[in-house]
Amino acid sequence: MAGSRACRVWDAGALWAMLAILTACANEPPVPPRGVAVKVASVEKSSNSAATRYSAQIVPATRLDLAFKVGGYVESIGQVTGVDGQTRNLQEGDLVTQGTVLASLRKTDYAQKIAEARASAAQAFSICREARLDAARDAKLAAKGSLPQAAADGSRGRRDSACAAAEGAGVRVSQAKSALTDSVLLAPMDGVLFKRSIEVGALAAPGTVAFAIADVKNVKAVFGVPDVFLSQIALGAAQKVTTDAFPGVEFEGKVSRLAPSADQRSRVFEVDVTIPNPDDKLKSGMVAALSINPTTVKAA
Repeated sequence: MAGSRACRVWDAGALWAMLAILTACANEPPVPPRGVAVKVASVEKSSNSAATRYSAQIVPATRLDLAFKVGGYVESIGQVTGVDGQTRNLQEGDLVTQGTVLASLRKTDYAQKIAEARASAAQAFSICREARLDAARDAKLAAKGSLPQAAADGSRGRRDSACAAAEGAGVRVSQAKSALTDSVLLAPMDGVLFKRSIEVGALAAPGTVAFAIADVKNVKAVFGVPDVFLSQIALGAAQKVTTDAFPGVEFEGKVSRLAPSADQRSRVFEVDVTIPNPDDKLKSGMVAALSINPTTVKAA
């Protein structure tokens, strides 16, 4: 009994002590919060002038597809010396110069046509010459009254017809000669042979592409831009181009073409950047990259 009473007295005392402590804490002034340092900056409007990056493809500056004007069987293809020192036919990748004979058709076919045209022309000119003599004679007789004027007029008409036929025969001779000339296909410029689609003995039809030659001393980086960014690009503007093949190397070029209309499928406008390529580093088909900064795009 005495122990229980003591516990109750201790519990009451502890409770009053705790209340006293809480009361004292409540009467103390509150501790002010510690300040946090901040940096003040002015609000700026987001700029749209950041450079826009594009992917491009390297293509030759000039490419020509060459075809025979006339048809015939391929008699020969231009010859070059291979790496083994042996003579071989031209193939893709070979360098050619202006005037190089790329291929020729069988000449006997055209020589025969020239001979036939010349024979026809000789006969036609002979008839024309006789008709002129007849017309001159009949004109004199008609002037003397020895021949009706109608007969003289008929002789003059036959003369005109025969001489017109002779002129036509002469034109056909020229055409046959031109066909013989056209049976030889020459390189119209210096360049690299990109394509050869004929073989010796094959029949080449008129207009069928036999070779493709490209000028690679200048190349183009071709890329597409949407219409909203087209105003950022100007003809003649200097432009730098990079490639994965040459890390860290920048190739200098200029914007040389802006397509007047968008591609019907992609709806982007094609842009060309022409780049000098004297050492032939940039190859057709390479993937390139470039950035267009609207604040620096100015025509040179």
